[in-house]
Amino acid sequence: MNFEYLIIEIFIFLVSIFTHFRHKLKLFTSKKQMILFWVFTFAIGIAWDWYAITREHWVYQNVLGFFVFGIPIEDFFFIFVVAYIFLVAYRLFRHKKWFYI
Repeated sequence: MNFEYLIIEIFIFLVSIFTHFRHKLKLFTSKKQMILFWVFTFAIGIAWDWYAITREHWVYQNVLGFFVFGIPIEDFFFIFVVAYIFLVAYRLFRHKKWFYI
């Protein structure tokens, strides 16, 4: 099944979006902060993926077959989803005062 990886990512993303809007979380304080966060996240994520793929640490099966710089298109979405879900979780814990971070 070529969509397995993407389906899992979409499910996690939808849970994150639901949590984000359900709790009315403000993820960034400014547009500059948002841009810097995503640029830094994608720079590190792409470098990490590219290194692992070129060293053959990771082999991809069950992907759509579209690659950019040798990285499956699903991995770009994965980088976004992982960063987004951690940001939502961090803001949720701070917002709800479950933990004192």
